[in-house]
Amino acid sequence: MKKLLGLLLVGSMVLAASPASADLFSMEIDGQGTYTRLGNVEGTVGGNQVSTDVSGFGVGGRAMLEILIIRAVFDYQHLFPGADFIHCGLGVGTTFDSIPIVNPYISATVGLIALDAEARMFPGGSGSETAVDNALGFQGRAGGGLDFPFLDGWLAAGLGADVGVHYLTGRWGYDFSVNLHFGLRI
Repeated sequence: MKKLLGLLLVGSMVLAASPASADLFSMEIDGQGTYTRLGNVEGTVGGNQVSTDVSGFGVGGRAMLEILIIRAVFDYQHLFPGADFIHCGLGVGTTFDSIPIVNPYISATVGLIALDAEARMFPGGSGSETAVDNALGFQGRAGGGLDFPFLDGWLAAGLGADVGVHYLTGRWGYDFSVNLHFGLRI
């Protein structure tokens, strides 16, 4: 009787256990509302070189493809009143999905940054003349946030923040962004 009871207990535990799995591939596509600041950016306004922080509220999108632990990230943001920047990089990150309802995450990437900015983003600038035209540089950033998954984890809404450094327009600077995002999780 004890053997039968022991076998039933072990058998029920084995049948109730969830199967082990490892995520080899994941993909995220998000729409974002953001506030971003890119520090120490140099542009040409009225024939003069001017250095300032390019900052503002904006909208954008982010795509992330992860294979094993390596992430490829493409992030585009349009800042109001007139700047566009792109970050394209490789990095690492993880999501802690063991907490019910919310998934905290952390990530870090290193890659290229591109910036276009209108003169009105700089002191003394006005109109839609270009102050920074297709500036390319390097950026390293790290961040984290919270995802609130729903529809069996296929969709998520959340908030996040990133801090980093960049080399752009011949200068080193810092950057900071906070975003609200909504998107697809595969």
